[in-house]
Amino acid sequence: MAFLVLSVDHTRISEDLSSFPLLIELADPVLRGIGAVGFCDSQGRPLPAEVEHLDPQTGRLRAWVGLAAVSSGADTVFRVGWGSDLPAPAVPLWGA
Repeated sequence: MAFLVLSVDHTRISEDLSSFPLLIELADPVLRGIGAVGFCDSQGRPLPAEVEHLDPQTGRLRAWVGLAAVSSGADTVFRVGWGSDLPAPAVPLWGA
């Protein structure tokens, strides 16, 4: 699996948060030609997510990712991955 490392800048977070749905919007050339993505935490555990838009021609991605916690004291690091061994969400982001 290939991946991009993403992070939430802790200096933009005023207090610790739990069960936080984070909207991701990015455009990256490495996502060109990709048909599906998955998200995992810094330990490689799958994260719940909902991909709203993934454009394989431009590499543009818009997705909601469920983070268990977002820290105001240190950056929260997670990954978006693609390819073999794609991380599949363990549970739906918005519930069943």
